Amino acid sequence: MFKFKTPSKKARETMSKVASGEIDGTNFEESCIEKIKKLTGHDEVKITSSGNNSIFIALSAIKGDIIIPDQGGWHGFKQIAKFLNKNIITLKTDFGLIDPEDIDGLDIKEDSALIYTSFAGYCAEQDAKSISKYCRNDGIISIEDASAGIGDSENRLGKHSDIILASTGSPKIINVGSGGFIA
Repeated sequence: MFKFKTPSKKARETMSKVASGEIDGTNFEESCIEKIKKLTGHDEVKITSSGNNSIFIALSAIKGDIIIPDQGGWHGFKQIAKFLNKNIITLKTDFGLIDPEDIDGLDIKEDSALIYTSFAGYCAEQDAKSISKYCRNDGIISIEDASAGIGDSENRLGKHSDIILASTGSPKIINVGSGGFIA
């Protein structure tokens, strides 16, 4: 375990009190779910044990192919899809950036999904609105890993995709040390 990623003893004790409802009697899990609903614009939100668990849940629900960008994504996308015996289709990108028109040339089955990150390689912002719109028009489920884009002040990221998921571990935007969510 990396020392710099380990919460202090006081932080762990506070996290324990929060989780048990000892502070103000507030249900913090329900409070978190409501905040995530507001951030994502989705009505259904579940807290998960990790971002990878959220990816696993999302990909296991897909009946068709899993489309994965050739660059700029999380390596867990491919690993989890392989573990689930999903057919993987690689989408050619421009240094990780997705041009929705490039999906046209792919041979894609019904009930397939495109999984991508809000920021290609945590550096370049995807056009999530256009990607999601294109996917919807073509019957492709869009899954956005918004770990690096959730809470975007201009509402360009983490709001448009059919499924939005994220890690809430260190050093993510929503950093509670571990866990994740799916909306």
